[in-house]
Amino acid sequence: MSSVAALRVPFAWSRLWRKSRVLGQAHGMRAVLPPVLGRGALWSITQVGWAVDWVADPAWMATEVDRPVFVLGLQRSGTTLLHRLLVEGSGDAVSLTMMEMLLPASSVQRGLGALGSVDRRLGGRATRWLHEQQDRRFAAFDPIHRVRLHETEEDEGVLWSIHASDTAVNDSPLTAGDPVLLADCNVTGWSRAEREVAWAWYRAVIMKAVRRSRAEQPRYVGKNPRFSQRIEDLLRVFPDARLVWLVRDPVEAIASRLSMLRGLWGLRHPGVPMRSAQIRWVVEDSVSTYLGALAHLPDVPPEQVRCVRYDDLRSDPLGVARALAASFELAWRVEALPAARRQALANNGSRVSRHRYSLDQFGIDADEIRRRLARLYEDPVFGLGAA
Repeated sequence: MSSVAALRVPFAWSRLWRKSRVLGQAHGMRAVLPPVLGRGALWSITQVGWAVDWVADPAWMATEVDRPVFVLGLQRSGTTLLHRLLVEGSGDAVSLTMMEMLLPASSVQRGLGALGSVDRRLGGRATRWLHEQQDRRFAAFDPIHRVRLHETEEDEGVLWSIHASDTAVNDSPLTAGDPVLLADCNVTGWSRAEREVAWAWYRAVIMKAVRRSRAEQPRYVGKNPRFSQRIEDLLRVFPDARLVWLVRDPVEAIASRLSMLRGLWGLRHPGVPMRSAQIRWVVEDSVSTYLGALAHLPDVPPEQVRCVRYDDLRSDPLGVARALAASFELAWRVEALPAARRQALANNGSRVSRHRYSLDQFGIDADEIRRRLARLYEDPVFGLGAA
């Protein structure tokens, strides 16, 4: 365990200042101060909690992360559904909520838990207020992607919290696609030292989550579509990791991703259109996601990787989850799933979305995507070709 991850909370301050400068020049200080102050507050709380952990529970640094499972694949390929099925159906699965990503110190999490217990004894008014505030702020996003502080989320939030993620730069139509910031979005092009600091932090956050778990044999189960481009780094940090690669036809997946981002950005900044530079960045990043997986997955030992096609997940989600759990020795049962999840799958398992989108809407040539990703359509193991 590096000293950085053990005691000091890293943060890419220089990238935050660059983003703030671009945002401030274009939209004024009102667009800059709230996120900067929020970032500073989160970092400060985490740093204090991290130091307390180092003093009060130094044994966390010896925590083993045994055969963690990571769900990979381009956004809008079923990664969220599969991740939540695997987590909710296993009593031993450990995952991260958004709150744990933003404030990962165990001392802080225990403190929040204690406050929650006190509030429940007093009638739960504060908890109800928090849920109401989240519903008010995030409910409009629910048809696109449900987000709540207390629910499992994708692991990129861990890296976002220290500004070591492209989402920390490219998270708004006010900054996305800016030529000054595009270099910061290319996390695979960062120096090895920068990447190692970020990955040490990510591993430390997972170690603390595993240590907090009450499971007899905890197995970490995470999801991050962006790790599809960072498989080498992921396996260097977790050499015994199990990987699930979800693959969907890129013509459909990229169009869905663009539509999702347009909807999310439209909710945050009504009236601000997606620019061509933003659209092109999403397309290039999506192509790189597929190519990165195709380049590195064949080198992963076969017992550590499984490929799942999106159409198979959509037609039989429970069967896919059951087979993956058996392959990776996860203690998983359909009966362990929340009743609401089972009911939703029973009602909507074969539902065809009414949401219609295509690459034509964004000025992208579908045939160009097919040509650039011809190998994906042909590969029988990690692509869409016949097995």
